[in-house]
Amino acid sequence: MESMHDILVRQFGPVMDFNCSTHGLYRAHRDSSECPLCFDIKEKEKEAAIETDRRTRILASRWAESGMPEKFREVSFDDWLADSDEKKKVKQMAKWFAEGALKRWLIIGPCRTGKTMLVAATLRAMVNNGKEPLYTSATRMLRSVRDTWGKRGVDEQAVMDKYIKANVLAVDEIGAGTGSDNDMVILSEIICDRYAANLPTVLISNLLADDLKKYAFDDRAVVRIRDGEVTDVKWDAMPYAQQ
Repeated sequence: MESMHDILVRQFGPVMDFNCSTHGLYRAHRDSSECPLCFDIKEKEKEAAIETDRRTRILASRWAESGMPEKFREVSFDDWLADSDEKKKVKQMAKWFAEGALKRWLIIGPCRTGKTMLVAATLRAMVNNGKEPLYTSATRMLRSVRDTWGKRGVDEQAVMDKYIKANVLAVDEIGAGTGSDNDMVILSEIICDRYAANLPTVLISNLLADDLKKYAFDDRAVVRIRDGEVTDVKWDAMPYAQQ
């Protein structure tokens, strides 16, 4: 009976010595003479490339589903110029929020001061860290809840749960809605429920803090928000490219 050695020799040739310019001498059959260490490295590089591609597609999908406007889709912390001590402090606050060290953050201040751009950079960092943030405007969020009213088979709570249970929630343009009692109740309930669940929430507004208490939140929500950080932006409008 033909031995295994004889079968291998007949199929692949005799075992021979080869020299790899990287790894030195190794032994192999003549017809399969690639350095085994080089082969292992190539295989690991292929696996790494496949994993990188998979991760890139997952992150791109999460970012696309976040609701962030196209204008800010490519923004990172490097794009937000902190050219003053105050901006440096606020940028550090954003990084703390992205790292999970801060759970509740309200940013107020005039238009065109870079608030939304900084939040976009923050959410992008969180996506890269495995989070699935949701960005919306207060008007859009409130309208999506109001649109369920009077519609058979449409669950108002299910719509609210989308915002209450979001991994991370960013609500822009707080106070830009109707300011009605119903709007205040909806927004306050979402904020309070997220507070109870200890879920990260960042709120952005052009209104003053006192006006937010009048037109956006009830007393319960104000207490929850004050339990986090409130940043009052004081600097002038930023150049368009840095917003």
